[in-house]
Amino acid sequence: MTITLEDIKKNLKDNKIYLEQVDNQINNIVYSNNESIFSDILLKDLLNQKIDNNSNSSINSSLNNNTVRTYNNKLKYRKNSFILELVKCLHERALLDNPCIREFKEKFLNFVNDSKTLEYLKTCSRSHKKLQFKINEIINYDNTDDYINNFPDFVKIICKLFNFNILVISNNIYKLYKYNDGMYLVFNRENVKYKNDNKKIYKFENDYNYIIEHIAKKNKYYDDKELNRLKIDDLRNLASTFKIIHSKKSDIISEINNICSDF
Repeated sequence: MTITLEDIKKNLKDNKIYLEQVDNQINNIVYSNNESIFSDILLKDLLNQKIDNNSNSSINSSLNNNTVRTYNNKLKYRKNSFILELVKCLHERALLDNPCIREFKEKFLNFVNDSKTLEYLKTCSRSHKKLQFKINEIINYDNTDDYINNFPDFVKIICKLFNFNILVISNNIYKLYKYNDGMYLVFNRENVKYKNDNKKIYKFENDYNYIIEHIAKKNKYYDDKELNRLKIDDLRNLASTFKIIHSKKSDIISEINNICSDF
């Protein structure tokens, strides 16, 4: 559009000024050297950063866990592993006529329910009747392995019946059921994978007359009651064997319980 001099004169009277329009253009913003502000940020860097964070989290989690768990891939999970291993062991040593659980159960329960065994049962429990009832109940459970670990009297009575000692080892912790100075049957309590879960089974190792080399570099298992009965000086000495740096009684007991919990 062209504005003439006459148009200007005419419109000045009306306080209107017209200027020639200029065609509008949109200018693209161009960065120096053709680089974008995001040129230094790469997708692979973002992905690697995420992976590294997850990796560090996993490592930290492992470091915070006191127990390093290993699995025996050569063994398969099975119920009643302790009794099955024990029965085989007893049969090989002519302490059972047949390698079957049924014969073991009959012999074991006959001993537990015999009036001649009453005095011995009283040394194991304040209520021998409750103990008898519990043993008769557990021996017929679907899987006795779930109960034996927390029922020491069960194993002690087996030692009494067959006149030997039993040593169970798991994760550098041991439980010793000593009846006399004779033979020791050594069992390992192994970690096995079963349906994406962790399970424990018993595996018989061998019999020994001496077990010093088996327990020399291992710690004895302690339950909460045993620990609470100890004096503070005894607890601190025990803490050093477990490589615990705490000095307070409650902290020492808590840490030992934590270590022994995965037996």
